[in-house]
Amino acid sequence: MEKDQLDYMEKSLKTRFVLNKILKKENIHADESILEAETSALMEYRKDLDAREAKAYVESMLLNEKLFKLLEGEKEENKSEEAE
Repeated sequence: MEKDQLDYMEKSLKTRFVLNKILKKENIHADESILEAETSALMEYRKDLDAREAKAYVESMLLNEKLFKLLEGEKEENKSEEAE
């Protein structure tokens, strides 16, 4: 592998590690009913997907959405505090 690829992989893994730590610290979980509904919808659209992989993918997307809403909310709070 080239150095650029290794650097990218390392950065990606570190980022994922930090984001997972935030999820755990903030006790953020995917809503089970939404997870099941979205997984079913995905499986209807993509019948070739493995059910476990589809569920993992949907869960990842739901968690990322919650995580980034949290981080964006903190960013907005910091802007409001700085303006005061």
